[in-house]
Parts: sequence; structure tokens; C-alpha cells
Amino acid sequence: MENILQFKITLKEIRPLIWRRIQVTDDYRFGRFHQVIQIAMGWWNYHLHEFHIKGWEIGMPDDDPLSSSW
Repeated sequence: MENILQFKITLKEIRPLIWRRIQVTDDYRFGRFHQVIQIAMGWWNYHLHEFHIKGWEIGMPDDDPLSSSW
């Protein structure tokens, strides 16, 4: 039996606050979850993201401090 997982995705350092709530089944892998995030946020697969889960970091963080100056 599949369980439904619910996530709230919030963009940091943006005002007014931009967020989405999504639901996926518990059999999603990160690659597919990445696609869901891109669609939910209206992105075109060029935004970096990172997950912090119980001390683990997973994703594609942006280490370039100049890239956030848009």
C-alpha cells in the first residue's frame, strides 16, 4: 500500500513568501520528485535546490554567492 507524503516547499530570502504544498506517493525517488518541484514552482529545470533531512543534504546547492544577486 502506498502512503501519501505532503511537503511544503518554501523559497528562502524572498518576500512576499513564495511556497507550494505538494503531495506524492512514498515510492517517489529524488529524480522524479525533482520533476514535481520544477512543475509545481513553474520552473524550467534550471533552478538548483537542496534538501536537508535529518542531518543529510541531498540536491544541487548553489555555492556561488553572485548567482543570488538577480
